Amino acid sequence: AVPSGIDPEKVHSFLVNLPGITAVQHLHIWGLSTTQVAMTAQLIKPDGLVDDSLTDRIAEECLERFKIVHVTIQYRQVGEQVCNLFQKNEHQEEHHHEPK
Repeated sequence: AVPSGIDPEKVHSFLVNLPGITAVQHLHIWGLSTTQVAMTAQLIKPDGLVDDSLTDRIAEECLERFKIVHVTIQYRQVGEQVCNLFQKNEHQEEHHHEPK
């Protein structure tokens, strides 16, 4: 489950509004311990360019805004239509998708 005090919709909104990002998929937020939170996400970035400064900004702002200490980002040029985890009804509360 997403740790209390973190609103996954706010995290999603922050990520999808970053420059060059058109969608967020497979957003997962969970507690690593009682004091540390981790996050993974796929960000749709149509230009396909790896942007280390953007990745650094995401990590810094996730720590500052949401107290997420461990961030893993995967960039993709195109999004997926279906998420198997979501279809199987697993991890729904921490699994958010860009609205269609």
